[in-house]
Amino acid sequence: MGVLGVRREALQLSQSELVSQIARDFGSEPDGAESGETHLRFDWSFLANTQFPKIYVYNLGNLKNHFKTEHCENVQKEDDKDECLFGKEIHINFKQAERDAMLLTLHDCDQYAISRILYSRILHYEGNIDKPEEADILFIPEFWKEGPGEPGGHPDFDDYCMQKKGQPENLLRNLPYLDRDSSYRHMQIIPRPHPKCKFQMLDGQSPKINDILSNVLRLGLENYEGITSIPYPTIAAGLKPTQLDAVIRTSWRSKRMLLAFGTFGLHQNRNNSLLRHHLRELCIKDSQCRYLPVDYDQHDTPEYKKWFNNMITMSLMSEFCLQPSGDTVSRKGILDSMTLGCIPVFFDAEQQNLWRWHIPNWKDVSILVPMKRPEVVMNVLKAISKNEIRLKRRNILKLIPSISILAPQTGTTDKRVQKRTQFDAIDITLLKSFEAVKKFHETKLTKNQVNMGRN
Repeated sequence: MGVLGVRREALQLSQSELVSQIARDFGSEPDGAESGETHLRFDWSFLANTQFPKIYVYNLGNLKNHFKTEHCENVQKEDDKDECLFGKEIHINFKQAERDAMLLTLHDCDQYAISRILYSRILHYEGNIDKPEEADILFIPEFWKEGPGEPGGHPDFDDYCMQKKGQPENLLRNLPYLDRDSSYRHMQIIPRPHPKCKFQMLDGQSPKINDILSNVLRLGLENYEGITSIPYPTIAAGLKPTQLDAVIRTSWRSKRMLLAFGTFGLHQNRNNSLLRHHLRELCIKDSQCRYLPVDYDQHDTPEYKKWFNNMITMSLMSEFCLQPSGDTVSRKGILDSMTLGCIPVFFDAEQQNLWRWHIPNWKDVSILVPMKRPEVVMNVLKAISKNEIRLKRRNILKLIPSISILAPQTGTTDKRVQKRTQFDAIDITLLKSFEAVKKFHETKLTKNQVNMGRN
């Protein structure tokens, strides 16, 4: 047993057959790993014949008067559309030795971009259909901010929630195929850690409306009152397979000269502000730790670019990345640090329940330090063996393809349809959503059969 009861050996990811297969196909210990030469390969071909769901997408035209759209489908140029979806492309020249120099391509992806990315992917994948009666899943798109080229900021909640004065009845009038019988086949994306709308929270509804909405499969960034969490888009979102492979290779080969690294805001009078201040002080006092202040006001500034570059470099040079909760338990930084091979250190057990479709066993890839005793974190990390650190990093690298979102595939005869030959986090989301819908349907049939037997 390792520190805090974490096993030293790599565990099989048995909870998810899909992610288990990803891990196995990724390959065993890389040849020549000790010399820095790696051959990290993973094979997604086993998914080529997997049955993906047929998905109907509600027409935004029917909803345009009820919420601000923030999709990227009207952007004409391919490069501009990629930037709309995944953020600006940033090149990092990471060099620890002359022969190890690596130019990494990453994206400055907005943390709430998952809704427009998922919307775009579904519109352009081969399972998208125009007949709702034939669909396995009916997708309700939602967005958070105004669209490309429009002023940023939070929209009016009445528009965002697709409700006039917050009434869920108005939502139902604009979703004509949503009723009690079809509700379990509906999928809704909530592009925030927590829902903001009455129909999202299922709060104070009439029994009839609650009965309908409670069966809708709700996806969000955190587990919250029946919502299934899916990962934030990471700095690797929108990369080509070869670019993602370069990130994985660099994450494996990087020389980790620091034990721990943390970058987080020091919010005043907010959840976990004391914990963040305490961790900052611990890191400043310990020569094996570095704290990077979040001292920029907005993106597209010299301060932000400097922070971004330092964040990438420090994550690649550190064994562990401190990930204290903020207003909520999730952080995009958790997944960004994992993409760079930096093992996340949690202080809230709820953080190890995030994104279970994509990361089924957090004990393989993270460390949990009790929040009530943050002062022991550096001693805990110093006590972990090199072998355990290596195993955890290897497990993380196996998972990177399943938490990353690849660039749209091109070269198809029909620009609307993209035949998938490489798979990613969105594919896992669609497959697991399909599984959830089928499981609900089977449970529903069983209950009906039982009720018929009683009559």
